[in-house]
Amino acid sequence: MKRKIIIVSLRFWSKLILFKYKPKIIALTGSAGKSSAKELLYLILKEKYYVFRNHASLNNEIGVPLTILLIDWRPGRSLKNWLNVFKQGLKLFFCSIPYPKILIIETGVEHPNDMGYLLSLIKPEVGVFTALGDQPAHLQFFPTIESLVDEKGILIQRLAKTGLAILNRDDKRIWSLREKTAATVFSFGFDQKADAIVKNVSVGVKNGLDFELTLFNQEQIELNFKNSVNESLALNAAATCLIGNWFGLTPLKMKESFAGFQDLPGRLKLFRPPGQNFLIIDDSYNASPISYQKLIGTVKKLPGRKIAVFGDVLEADSAAEKIHRQIAQTADDIFETVVLIGPRLKLFAAPIFQHAKILIFEPNQFDQIHADLIEILQPDDLIIFKAARAFHLEKLIKKFIGSKTDLVDCFCEYRPNFHSIKFDRNKKCQ
Repeated sequence: MKRKIIIVSLRFWSKLILFKYKPKIIALTGSAGKSSAKELLYLILKEKYYVFRNHASLNNEIGVPLTILLIDWRPGRSLKNWLNVFKQGLKLFFCSIPYPKILIIETGVEHPNDMGYLLSLIKPEVGVFTALGDQPAHLQFFPTIESLVDEKGILIQRLAKTGLAILNRDDKRIWSLREKTAATVFSFGFDQKADAIVKNVSVGVKNGLDFELTLFNQEQIELNFKNSVNESLALNAAATCLIGNWFGLTPLKMKESFAGFQDLPGRLKLFRPPGQNFLIIDDSYNASPISYQKLIGTVKKLPGRKIAVFGDVLEADSAAEKIHRQIAQTADDIFETVVLIGPRLKLFAAPIFQHAKILIFEPNQFDQIHADLIEILQPDDLIIFKAARAFHLEKLIKKFIGSKTDLVDCFCEYRPNFHSIKFDRNKKCQ
């Protein structure tokens, strides 16, 4: 009941605020890449406009209205915090306060009708569809992949004729949405017919990510994200440049803005812990099939001995066997040692490994995992952490680096049973 009251109240205030200020809205959807694309957009647009974007992943029926109210923190379950949220709504509506010209809103879709509800709140001028993968995230709550794509695709379909759709041309399901929108359509990808073409991608520990980007078959720019090994940034930067062009920014100006980018905590973030002789890739924020494959593909290109700590993919139990077997098949020849956490990896992935040494643990056995890995670590080893959010691998990473700096904070409203880690092969999920 309390949640319903909050949702209704947030809806009321957010619609009032948007009616008063009428900001331009850029909305993003996809199964991977939304948050990084959001941050890249913020970097380039803030140089010319007053811009606001979602805090962290406040992207659902509560998070999007909070963004409209310019809240960049999580109210959690504190009554005082929620009173401050609604006080902010009163202030924005009744007082003359500078309000952003552009809102960048990441939209989260977990269940049917989620996108429809969010679009009853916001009317985006620009819609971005980043990526899907063979087994998209949140598939557990949809009868088919097509129904999930359709739900996310509502964002593109409802754009006005004066709007802009940014579509991943490398994915046929996303690219097909061009036929369902009245908006102007620009595309990005490795496809040579895309409006923003990515090519010559290289990644390394020392130099980071390098690639070339060609815009509208005319302007070519070379980009470097020195502190990142996240290859997905290449496609996200391509999509971002198309939107920057729409808002009147030059390629050179956008390139300068990209220099300030830092990988988000928990999203393929590479760093060397202070005083340590090994490297960490922290990709622990969440896990979907496509993000797992992108991570493994990137790590394969990096030098040195690799150790992985992997946790289950959740919210996709209708395809759990296929997903976790595929993780093992692609990772087996890349990693020296793989720690498996969770019943799905134990059941489906463990039997597939032939080359990597496998260590199997139960969730939250972080002290034992840390102790076992410390014994085998060698100079310049690369340790990779990846799991669904419910596993809270940031607690394990903290044991390796001795601080909480740049780690994913636990959701203040997170409930242990929100995403069950348990798995029943007969029932498919619990």
